[in-house]
Amino acid sequence: MKENGKRRSEENASYQKIVLACREAGYDVAEKVRQFLDEQRRESEASLAEICGERVIAKLPPNLQQFDIERLWRFEEYVVSLPTIAVEIKHGLLNLAYRNHTGQNHSAEDIRRHFESAVHRQHPDIQVEWVAELHPEKPNQETA
Repeated sequence: MKENGKRRSEENASYQKIVLACREAGYDVAEKVRQFLDEQRRESEASLAEICGERVIAKLPPNLQQFDIERLWRFEEYVVSLPTIAVEIKHGLLNLAYRNHTGQNHSAEDIRRHFESAVHRQHPDIQVEWVAELHPEKPNQETA
């Protein structure tokens, strides 16, 4: 317990040093640090979504790459205040993992709808085909 308090105190002191250095360095440096920290936060949130988030699965044309999908979602996420997603493409299927933040309550249907909007904004001719389940549950076989 005492070690946690000491570590937290050291982290707070380091944070204060960073804030002071940014103020002294000027707006440009502070903005670059802010962008860097925002990207670090996004990567952390995407990792959490990948590990313990809910998933929606879609089929998309192969010309949409992971970078394109992340870019499209980033704009939608900013405009509508949506969770960060983790994107994985395997065997022609797009696996989107998301994890709601505190105060958010986006359902899988909300994520699907916003994802379709993001895709159609840049590529109006592309249709998103949602896959119900990747691996259906096996029935309970405990019959005598």
